[in-house]
Amino acid sequence: MSKYRTVFLSDLHAGAWGSKVSNATLFITRNEFDELHLVGDIFDFWAILRKIFWPEANNTFIQKVLRIARSGKNVYYEPGNHDEVMKRFDGYDFGNIHVRVHHIYITSTGKRYLVTHGDQFDLVVEKAKWVAKAGAVAYDKLIWLNHWTEIIRGWLGLPAWSFSKFIKHKVKRAVAYMNDYEEALAQVARDYKCQGIICGHIHHPEDKMIGDIHYLNCGDWVESLSVVVEHIDGKMEVLIFGSAGFKEEQ
Repeated sequence: MSKYRTVFLSDLHAGAWGSKVSNATLFITRNEFDELHLVGDIFDFWAILRKIFWPEANNTFIQKVLRIARSGKNVYYEPGNHDEVMKRFDGYDFGNIHVRVHHIYITSTGKRYLVTHGDQFDLVVEKAKWVAKAGAVAYDKLIWLNHWTEIIRGWLGLPAWSFSKFIKHKVKRAVAYMNDYEEALAQVARDYKCQGIICGHIHHPEDKMIGDIHYLNCGDWVESLSVVVEHIDGKMEVLIFGSAGFKEEQ
């Protein structure tokens, strides 16, 4: 068990077939922290509207989050595009659960980080939502293919490998899109006079400097199984779920 000051978790996509909800529940159960941020796309209402898929693991995760809030710890919910219905509650507090489309987080060392899902800075989502939804369907197909690829590779004794990640990182347009997205988010952090930004949305965990801005992407719980954490000493980093538990991203 590890102790963190704050945990930032995004893109769980509960309600979608490929969501690794049980692993996320395992992490927030086995580790201690003082504050939890759910950085958007925690629920996948796009997928639910296409076909209802709601295993008991989703209820277990919700119950665990509610227990965290009832214990007196703050839980911030920064909604994304797949759970955008929650944006109508922006600024509302439900006990210790606070809904904020964006939030300024201050570390123990006094650094300011803007926390937001990031979809509002994605032109595809904002200007052509039908394209984004069509892409979500295609992504679900890739995740289904990933599932069977993992099974076959396991039978052959080969290490885990993500087909969808391979596609995204090899297609030049996808790489350019991620770079543009990161640059846009870095500029937003500057506009808010922050030293960093914590986001999600593109399912690509990242910890790097973009000029003077510390860019942290939480990744997702479909492929990457990753979180952003602040350690007690104020250090911020991305952690990736591996076979031996969480480890620092290299």
